[in-house]
Amino acid sequence: MEWRSMGEGTYCVRLEVGDEVIGSLTAFAKERGIYAGGINGIGAVKDTELGYYELETKTYHRREFAPDHELLSLIGNFSRVEGAPFVHAHVTLGGADFKVVGGHLFRAVVAVTVELVVRALPGEIDRHLDEACGLKLWGLS
Repeated sequence: MEWRSMGEGTYCVRLEVGDEVIGSLTAFAKERGIYAGGINGIGAVKDTELGYYELETKTYHRREFAPDHELLSLIGNFSRVEGAPFVHAHVTLGGADFKVVGGHLFRAVVAVTVELVVRALPGEIDRHLDEACGLKLWGLS
């Protein structure tokens, strides 16, 4: 991973071949004390696991995408769960057949590069379990 501070809590981050996206972003946030912020990026990934959350059953349906895909869009945020940085990201992927898939990003490995803009916000946002939906949501009050 390489990164550069662009000032005022903004970073340009480049992940390298073999880096795991969520793990790398979590480590980046931990090293810099980022507990609130936004992420967006593009690149190419492989060994990707996406999820779709079914509210009725309160479970994620997961699917793996092994071959390389263009990372058309990664958008997400940083918050904190039980004192640790938490990355919540969704992605859109494009395959060799020019079909697009997307969902909640559980895992992806960098195939060529992933280029991200990270915007750290001052303060922290903690996540707490919301019983109604079964997910840890931002606690903003």
